[in-house]
Amino acid sequence: MKQVLQHILTLLVALTAYINMCAQTVTNVEARQEGQTIVITFNMDKPAEVSLYYSTSGKYGKYQWINSKYLTKQRISSTKYSYTWDVLGQCGDFSFNNVVFRVEAQKLESYPFYISIGGFYSLNNDLGAIFRLGYKGMYVGYKTNFKKNQYYIDKNLNVQTDIFRKDSELVSLWGVMGGANWFWRHKYSIYTGAGYGQRVFSAERLSGNRYKIDDNSTQGLILETGVNAFISNHVGFSIGYSVLTFQYSEFMGGIVFRW
Repeated sequence: MKQVLQHILTLLVALTAYINMCAQTVTNVEARQEGQTIVITFNMDKPAEVSLYYSTSGKYGKYQWINSKYLTKQRISSTKYSYTWDVLGQCGDFSFNNVVFRVEAQKLESYPFYISIGGFYSLNNDLGAIFRLGYKGMYVGYKTNFKKNQYYIDKNLNVQTDIFRKDSELVSLWGVMGGANWFWRHKYSIYTGAGYGQRVFSAERLSGNRYKIDDNSTQGLILETGVNAFISNHVGFSIGYSVLTFQYSEFMGGIVFRW
């Protein structure tokens, strides 16, 4: 049978407040059990990004992060906050005698703009560049291989379709995208978007005079998703995946700047 914090002999609350340009002051930290949940309350002088941790082996034990997925946040007043932890949802059985909680508060940083510069590669040996510009939770992007569609032909040639091969050369690849960007703890973000793209090929005569003619081999929906990971407040890197008309897959990577 699932149990939650039965026979607690010692319930300690430890506080750690990070200082980032402007200190966050956290006071009056309390923790209590309510049914099968744990409620942690505290006062904070200004809004901040809060992370909660717990240790089952005392104050100097190993702390584990309380997943925000299992936390319900409530702002009781202008300075008082309450977090309710669904302990069984995260941990299952939970019965310990010496439980310690730690509250970490870090100043909320605002980086509404970001730009990403990178490239893509597909198993079809397509290469190109990607540019993205974002504001808050939204972004737009553009990808290209910097080639233009080509069309030139010798009018004196008697064109016969049976002397062409249609997969000889990729001429142009481009796409425009837009989507949403979800931040997690200011260190990571997940982006997901959609757009329109096109791959254009040239056909090539097998013998004699050479000419090229456009062949719009595929065009339509682009879907993409990926992760941005920030190694500092302003610089990070991204990795991702996209697919054009559910036929051509591309792997993406780049550098991200935010401010």
